[in-house]
Amino acid sequence: MKRILILMLVSFAFLATVFSLYQYFSSTALKQAVLPPELAIEPKPTDMKVRVNLYFPHENKLRIEERIVTVTQERLEEAIAQELQKGPKNLAYTDLFSGDVSILDVRVSNNVAYVNLSEAFLDQSYVANEKSELFVWSIVNSFTEIDDVYRVQILIEGRRRDVQIGNSNLYELLTRNRSFIYEERRYPSSSVIEFVEAVSDRRYDLAYTYLTAESQENYPYEEFKVAADRHFESFNGYRRTIHFTQGFTDSWIVYIKYDSADRTDQEVATSRFDLWEVVQVDEDWKIVFNK
Repeated sequence: MKRILILMLVSFAFLATVFSLYQYFSSTALKQAVLPPELAIEPKPTDMKVRVNLYFPHENKLRIEERIVTVTQERLEEAIAQELQKGPKNLAYTDLFSGDVSILDVRVSNNVAYVNLSEAFLDQSYVANEKSELFVWSIVNSFTEIDDVYRVQILIEGRRRDVQIGNSNLYELLTRNRSFIYEERRYPSSSVIEFVEAVSDRRYDLAYTYLTAESQENYPYEEFKVAADRHFESFNGYRRTIHFTQGFTDSWIVYIKYDSADRTDQEVATSRFDLWEVVQVDEDWKIVFNK
């Protein structure tokens, strides 16, 4: 019995020693892991590349130029200001900042971009210019590309000015205006070619949007995928060349010509045509799918 008590005491002492050593080394390791303030390294701000659209006047519309800008600490508005002042890459477009006009600073607060321009913007060569409205909407539409910017306040030397330009006044908060943005006119063939390319890229979800509502009812999405694949498989070994359109009273027919990819024998007919019926729905063209 005495021997058992001695063994228990020895075991307890051993365990207590091991526990004390564990606490000591753990505490030491934690102390060593904490760097003194003078050695601590502040994390560097992360640079991020963002794709934005800028708007520049051309003739009587705004044309879009896409830019990739580098943004630090989420100051996208400053990057857009810098790119606008660089001017358009397309020399046919008008550069608002080609003279003495400049963006002095820009800041965003409560979903409003405050764009501070130099006094030169009020020069008659700008305000009385026939493109003066386009100058304003070039600025407004470019800064409303930022997700959380809904309105733009244009300031002159830090102050709001009661200046009427076209149908707008610089004293007011201005919202995005799409009516000045150039939109390329669409034709029946535009929808057909985009549809064919979407199917070729296996973007069935995108191709399906080009169909009329009735066609979508007749061909649920999964059935459409099967039918589209089956149809275009018949053109394997051919390449698309030209297309032309024939108009009727209620619809248009778009003809796409395919030539054999290997035209070795000119005596053999190696061309085929694919026909697509297209109808106008609102301001766009939709495909009647019946393949």
